[in-house]
Amino acid sequence: MYFQERMFNPIYVSRNYYNQIQTQIDNYNFQQNIEVEKAVRATHDLCSAVKNMDERHQQEAFCLCLAAMAQEFGW
Repeated sequence: MYFQERMFNPIYVSRNYYNQIQTQIDNYNFQQNIEVEKAVRATHDLCSAVKNMDERHQQEAFCLCLAAMAQEFGW
């Protein structure tokens, strides 16, 4: 409680500094939302490509895509 009273109290913290920090947070969240949107679009593209395959190749593509993601993320 003491920390919050000091950290967010305008008497102790410059309003301009607080607004600058808030703007940075908002910009970060905006950029992350753009990246999420890109990932969703890419997923739709992947699904469209897989729909043109027969079931056996769809399953193979699915497993290989999971393996590629696991490798990318170091799982």
